[in-house]
Amino acid sequence: MSKDKDENFSLIDLDDSILKSAIIETTGRELTEEEIEDIALEQMETDEGFLLAEKRIAQGLANFPFDGNEVFAKLDEHGNEITHNLLDVLRIVSGWYVRREFSYFDINRLSQSLTKPDLMNVLSVRLKQTFPKINLNQKTFKSLCDALMENVTAEPGLTIPVWSGTTVSMPGSDERMLFSDGMVTINTWVKPAFRNLPRTQASLAVFDEFLTFIFKTLLKKRFFLIGCPGVCKTKMTSHRGRFSSFPRTMAQENRHSQKSLKSCSAKRIRLSSKE
Repeated sequence: MSKDKDENFSLIDLDDSILKSAIIETTGRELTEEEIEDIALEQMETDEGFLLAEKRIAQGLANFPFDGNEVFAKLDEHGNEITHNLLDVLRIVSGWYVRREFSYFDINRLSQSLTKPDLMNVLSVRLKQTFPKINLNQKTFKSLCDALMENVTAEPGLTIPVWSGTTVSMPGSDERMLFSDGMVTINTWVKPAFRNLPRTQASLAVFDEFLTFIFKTLLKKRFFLIGCPGVCKTKMTSHRGRFSSFPRTMAQENRHSQKSLKSCSAKRIRLSSKE
């Protein structure tokens, strides 16, 4: 191992099996996973590479393609790498900004204007972060900026459009730019992040188990549910196997309860007659 490599040696760069073998050879015993983690954490606290990476993450530069750093491309829902050509880049970036009266505006920060030099500085960082796999050399970057800011004859969607100065809120619409008479109105509504979460199937099983514990008879529980709007319309399955489901409508539930009451009354009459 060279002197430079020896000075930059770090335990956090080693494979687990190699690390365990080296520890046994050095200490004469096998360390627990917790002890190994403590050693790794101590290394992280002083490792320059790790501290620099941690700093860049805190700065919001985690995916910037710094020289010598590995970059990660986004994957689609099937796990395949998402690739873009320069035409894709133009279509995406032209949706980030609008122009008005010789100034440029980020559609998410319409109160803050940008000059052309400011916008080019912003794009030089944002493009590399968003498309780390594309080689944005000086020539390519200049061509993209010219197409976005100077090509006035380009079709809509391939250049930064003129903002009308107005905004609207259109919940449910993912389109941020609405064209009219050659200018765009900004849709300020943004899809909430929680809507991207996978849908879950509603279940009242826990509530059903709670009611089974509270009400000792099925009839009392049904009477209680009749007074809870909407509950009886939901199919419920008991963990204790006492019943498989509730009727789907309130009318069905009422008929079933009336039938149960009549049955109880009939039994009482029969018992009274026998006495």
